[in-house]
Amino acid sequence: MAAPTTTTTTTTTVTLKLDFNNFFEWEQFTTKDLAAAGVLEHTITNIEAPATAQDLREWKKERKECIKIIVNALTQATFVRYRQLVADGNPFLLWTAIKAGEGTVIQGSAGLATLRAQFFAKK
Repeated sequence: MAAPTTTTTTTTTVTLKLDFNNFFEWEQFTTKDLAAAGVLEHTITNIEAPATAQDLREWKKERKECIKIIVNALTQATFVRYRQLVADGNPFLLWTAIKAGEGTVIQGSAGLATLRAQFFAKK
C-alpha cells in the first residue's frame, strides 16, 4: 500500500508598489484591490458627504479604506510626493494627482529629447 500524499499550498500575496516607472501596471493592480474592497467609486468621482449621521460614518470609513489601499501600494518615495493629498483625506483628488503625475507618457523623438534635456539639466 502506497503512503498517502500530502500537498501543501501556500497563498502568496503579491503587492505591486508604485515607483515612478510602473504606473500603468500599478493602476491595474490597485484598481482591482479598490474594487474588491468596494471603494473604487471614491477614485472615480468626488463623492460628496451625505447628510445623515449613519451615512456619513460609512462614507468616512470608505474614504479611509480607499486611501489606505492606495497608500499601501506606494513606495516611500512616491508617498512623500503625495503625502499632503493623503493628509487631506480625499481619495478622488489623491488618485487624480497620482494619475496625472505618474501616468504621463511622452511619445516619440520629441519626448526623448525632452527627457534628455531634463536629465542633463539636473546634473
